[in-house]
Amino acid sequence: MRRVRRVYPFQIIGAKFGVENKRVLLADEPGMFKTSQAIMAKARAELEEGRDLKTLVVCPNSVREHWRQEFFKWYHKNSDSRIVIAESGRFNETVQQAPYSDAVIINYELM
Repeated sequence: MRRVRRVYPFQIIGAKFGVENKRVLLADEPGMFKTSQAIMAKARAELEEGRDLKTLVVCPNSVREHWRQEFFKWYHKNSDSRIVIAESGRFNETVQQAPYSDAVIINYELM
């Protein structure tokens, strides 16, 4: 049974803003669903362009796994999503997987 997600109006506005402006900074307060807005914007942009768009998420090390879980929750491919978390000891492997991934998640320290 698939769980129904509640989408708030401000999330739709934020995702739409992301699609319309291509490169944006979502700087809302913590807990304002910025992650889901960004993922919804990616999914909508892919639908509009008719192709997969490569995505790089740069975030603190402490939230990399959260981003991965949110992709599985909000991205239209769900469990078929190819999400790669870059690890310092496996960086070359991550680079090789990147072209075949829906998103690569990397922390600031690896930049």
